[in-house]
Amino acid sequence: MSIGFFLYPLHLDVIKDRSMIVEREAGDLERIKKCEMDAFIVDVNKYLLNRFNYKTPPARAGLGFSVIADRAKFDIYLRYKPESKFWPKDTLVIARLGFVETRKGNGKSFLKFLVSKALEFNISHLGIESVNELSRSFAMKYGFSPMTRSADSIAKTIKKGLYGERDTRCLVGGVEEIGRYIESYG
Repeated sequence: MSIGFFLYPLHLDVIKDRSMIVEREAGDLERIKKCEMDAFIVDVNKYLLNRFNYKTPPARAGLGFSVIADRAKFDIYLRYKPESKFWPKDTLVIARLGFVETRKGNGKSFLKFLVSKALEFNISHLGIESVNELSRSFAMKYGFSPMTRSADSIAKTIKKGLYGERDTRCLVGGVEEIGRYIESYG
């Protein structure tokens, strides 16, 4: 009986150690994700500086894991791999994308840039949230499709008020498929 008495506290210590390891790993994963996002921001800045001839870097980290780039010629807001059941794992979400000069190839060029960086940053999907008719036709042209969610899942999301009715206006596409569409449109 005394053997059981001594084993029980050891077992609790092992459980405590494992939970500390899990917490430490979660913290490490968050730091790794932050470092990835910082490297991604550097690449976004290189792209935007080259494309629009700015002298100072326009992209910066926003709240959480978001990237903001706004200048006179464009307005970009990205969510870097959001931890959400709504989006597939390892998705880069385009929350806002606007260019002053439209129909000049800026959207396609930026999409092509994102696809080129996807493998490097382990991004498997690109998502676009809250599309309007113009952005929907643009996205569908390059292989995005509406989110496929069960009616029950959408009802729960709307009930919680997380995305409201925007669920039906969110599009997603696999990076490889989007890349093929970009290449097919020259």
